[in-house]
Amino acid sequence: MNLGSHFEAILELENLIKKPDYLEIENTCLLDVYPNQVNMATVIIDKEMFDVILNKNEPKQTIYLSKSMGNYFKSFYQFAKEGFRHVLPLGLDHILFILALFFLNSNLKSSVIQASMFTLAHSITLILTGLGYLVPNATIIEPLIAFSIFLMAFQNIFYPRINHSRLVLIFLFGLVHGLGFANAFLTLQIPTKLTINALLAFNIGVELAQVFIIFGLYYFLAKWIRNESWYQTYFMITVSFSIGTFALLLTFQRL
Repeated sequence: MNLGSHFEAILELENLIKKPDYLEIENTCLLDVYPNQVNMATVIIDKEMFDVILNKNEPKQTIYLSKSMGNYFKSFYQFAKEGFRHVLPLGLDHILFILALFFLNSNLKSSVIQASMFTLAHSITLILTGLGYLVPNATIIEPLIAFSIFLMAFQNIFYPRINHSRLVLIFLFGLVHGLGFANAFLTLQIPTKLTINALLAFNIGVELAQVFIIFGLYYFLAKWIRNESWYQTYFMITVSFSIGTFALLLTFQRL
């Protein structure tokens, strides 16, 4: 594990005369050295536990002690943000793969169908790994992820069809990408009692980022140019070739 990937602190308070309505927790430990580090704090008050995530963008969090359900949803929201952040801006691999899916024809419906197949697959391996049933090896998974982007991009050029075989390929690649997300999730070192909540929230955050990319690309770019005569002939091929070439370089770099 990266030295700066995780820091956890436990604060235990007992025999309080009056439980406060809220606590503010702040921790900036090593964030100036490791900007992608995630700090976790667990506060125990009269045997009731509260957990928060602290990172460079949000080094301070508020725990609302008088509303345990409110704290549950706040924790869920924080893990969802971590999932979103591991795609935008940190998930270059995932962004490139979504771009390769999208630019084949940039139709919103077909993009959503492809992304849904990808979502189903990487959700399976993310959940299985998060629950401890799979143990991904990053030295194998990371080159495979990059190579899957290369294959998808060059399929756009040499076999530009959205059919059952493409969806099957997307599903298989999604299983591999899910193991990559799982490695990122595991660095959070989630307490056991929060695993299910954190997995669900993290996965939702990943999917929201994915939807954000697709709809952003469609409404700010593809909608206005996808019917032009040069789109499929030049633009899509150029973009796919660029993505594929970069992904192939990443593959060799990670071997």
